[in-house]
Amino acid sequence: MVGTGFRTILESRPDIEVLADVVDGEAAPAAVAEHHPDVLLLDIRMPGLDGPEVTRRLSGSDRPRIVIVTTFGLAEYVHAALHGEAAGSPQGRRPGHAG
Repeated sequence: MVGTGFRTILESRPDIEVLADVVDGEAAPAAVAEHHPDVLLLDIRMPGLDGPEVTRRLSGSDRPRIVIVTTFGLAEYVHAALHGEAAGSPQGRRPGHAG
């Protein structure tokens, strides 16, 4: 449901093309290799591999910019994503802060 919402929002922009959707984190690296996106949008908690683990597994100069999204306010997930060099973690509050 959330993925469909993101896709709808992104596809409404004339300068953005959604190249692929994957059902879980296990499929993300193969989709990146096949489509060579500029930006990869990952959920912090996905089936198979979570967003931080996908981020860690994608390495090299040809890796896309990675944006991790979450509705969870769990600081350890956000820190893991950023440690894996995700570009950012948009959410309602900063990691480790209640408000």
